[in-house]
Amino acid sequence: YQRRVRDTDQPVQTSPPTSAHPRRSQGGLERASSSLSTRMETVCVTGATGMTAALIVKQLLEAGYTVRGTVRDLSNRRRLAPLLDLQPAGRLSLHECDLKTIHQSPHEFADALQGCTGLIHTATPLYIPLTGDKWASSEATGGGLSEPLSAEDAQTLQIDPAVHGTRRLLELAAAAGVDTVVLTSSNATMSGLEKFDSAREGCLMSVLDETDVERCCELRQWYRVAKTIQERVAREMCAAAGIKFACINPDAIWGAAITPHLNLSHAVLLEFMDGTRTQIPNSYIGGVDARDVALAHLAVYQKLRAGEELSGRYLMTFGFCHFRDLAAFLREEYPWAKVPEESEPDSVLGYRICLLYTSPSPRDS
Repeated sequence: YQRRVRDTDQPVQTSPPTSAHPRRSQGGLERASSSLSTRMETVCVTGATGMTAALIVKQLLEAGYTVRGTVRDLSNRRRLAPLLDLQPAGRLSLHECDLKTIHQSPHEFADALQGCTGLIHTATPLYIPLTGDKWASSEATGGGLSEPLSAEDAQTLQIDPAVHGTRRLLELAAAAGVDTVVLTSSNATMSGLEKFDSAREGCLMSVLDETDVERCCELRQWYRVAKTIQERVAREMCAAAGIKFACINPDAIWGAAITPHLNLSHAVLLEFMDGTRTQIPNSYIGGVDARDVALAHLAVYQKLRAGEELSGRYLMTFGFCHFRDLAAFLREEYPWAKVPEESEPDSVLGYRICLLYTSPSPRDS
């Protein structure tokens, strides 16, 4: 490692990776095979211990890239273990960096970006409240929120790292010679509109929709605010610097993970299974498989590097279902689960029909 794990005296050397297993995806987003050119490229992945980011690192290594992953704590061996298990054969280095301190310690990210041709930026603080007080020690919701952050805390903890941290990161990336950026965004940059929150019938969501930031501030939907402004800033900065740019906008990310910690989307499912929720929300939810999200990042990155003209956004979902249907599925698949039977009395929120998505059919797992 360029910065070694603190309790390790020597860099860990591992055996070569196994060959990648090809998979299909709609819209022509197919992973390119490993080649000499990819083996000469280095890609920086921020937030590498995250559920999606770890799968992106895996995809990149299998495709032959050298990867520099940024993590917040090199001493947390439990979170690092899945990355060390990828058998990177010296092609993976981990760097201790934090968006919250990037202005005080820019050299940490500058070191990670040095010599990279690409940046896949997944790291964004996440502060979204969940039901009950059992999340106090969980990172799934930024440390256990039961209600939205105050405006002041949201600015410090959520918005500033996502927006100003990303701005500084892209300045450092441009200075390091990075010419291709893929941002992990969210459909939160499209879904924060009144038409989705009050409709009684189906509504069309497309990549042309943009979250109403002022409205989301009034509702204290800070994640939507942070991601919308972050995406806007990243797009404008990359255009001004001549950097190729695209962003992936997934729905709730579910599916098989190689990381040991719980992410927010799975925490929502757990609330339905352990008795935390006593009523079924009278609304709809959508999702996408984490492996497909990782594959989309790699495919878009490769197509940008190949000079293909891509649209700026890739909205990913495998569809939407009512929470009643989700509850019925969980009840059938997991008979031991404490899935609620009663529905909330609130009026039904409209389901969203996506105009564009790049995910294949939902997986069984």
